[in-house]
Amino acid sequence: GRASPNPQRRRLSQGGREGARKRFARAKRISYSCRVDRRHLKEIHPTDGWQVKENEQDAVLFRQHQSLEERVEVGQACMLKLALETPAVVDAMDDAVAKAYAAMPERLYLIGKDGRVAYKGGMGPMFFRPLEWEQAIRDHLTG
Repeated sequence: GRASPNPQRRRLSQGGREGARKRFARAKRISYSCRVDRRHLKEIHPTDGWQVKENEQDAVLFRQHQSLEERVEVGQACMLKLALETPAVVDAMDDAVAKAYAAMPERLYLIGKDGRVAYKGGMGPMFFRPLEWEQAIRDHLTG
C-alpha cells in the first residue's frame, strides 16, 4: 500500500443514525487489539447545500463548516448524538485527508504498523464490507 498522509488534525472529545452506530460498535469491538480512529470531514449534507430529508427528520442540521473550530464543534455534536466511543479527529479545512483517501462521504481503511495503507474499503456506506475489513485487521495483527 501507499504511505498514509499525516495532515494537520485536531482530536475530538469522546462521546444519529443506526447504521453509523452499528459501524462504530463494530469498531469498538475490534479496538481492543488495534487503534480505531474516526475522521470528521467536511459536511456532506449541509443546510446551505444538498440537504436530505433524513437529516431534517433526525435534526442533523449543520451548515458547511466555515472554520476549523466550527468543524470541531460539529464533530463533537456528532460524537455525542451517536454516542460514539472510538477516538476521532477532524480533517483540516483544506480537506487533505478526505482528498488523500477519497473518503467522501465515508470509507473504511486499515493503516498498517508501518504507516502504509493495508486495506482500502469501498465508498460508504453503500459499498462497505465490514466483515472484510475485520478480516483484514485480523490478518494484519496475526501476520
